[in-house]
Amino acid sequence: LSSSSAASDVYKRQLLRGVPLCAELRGLIAATLDDSGRVRDSASAELAAARSAAAARRASIRRQLVAIAQGPRSDALVERAPVLRDGRYCLAVRASQRSRFRAGAVVAESQSGGTLFIEPGEIAAEAAELGAALRAEARAVRAILRALSRAVGDKRAELRALGGALHAVDLATARARYAAATDGEPVALTDAVDAPGVWLRALRHPLLE
Repeated sequence: LSSSSAASDVYKRQLLRGVPLCAELRGLIAATLDDSGRVRDSASAELAAARSAAAARRASIRRQLVAIAQGPRSDALVERAPVLRDGRYCLAVRASQRSRFRAGAVVAESQSGGTLFIEPGEIAAEAAELGAALRAEARAVRAILRALSRAVGDKRAELRALGGALHAVDLATARARYAAATDGEPVALTDAVDAPGVWLRALRHPLLE
């Protein structure tokens, strides 16, 4: 291998010649998943609708909890900011004030037992709607990922060929970098019949210089 960048690029192109690059599949993956691996809202109309509904319910629930926290029962709270426990929006209520949130559901409690995390009864209906929207989102995501998995499976032969070519490119790159780092020279082979044997002129060992 030549240590020059141009020769290395030519060799890489030779290794990739005829290898399927799966551009369509790459486009599908990019259109389905964002850089963090999350399924994009635009992947399906069902997913976009479910996430929009969930966002609307979350915003409404938070507004209601803030209103409750600023109302006459504010002195019963450990803190006024809504908190999330086990995926449900709650208020942190002093255990001694449980009766003031009689219609609410206790979602969790502090280790000391002095604080109860209560989902007030006022938001129960919207909390149920939020749960339904989240389940719809999960169903949509599963359907999208199943379809994407099938698309990947349909290209398994091409992907194996591409993986093998990339392995060859990685190996060639590593060899070229090593040759450059050790000031190596490419090997020249000849079929000359008048020069039998192997001639190693000005041979040097990179580790014994």
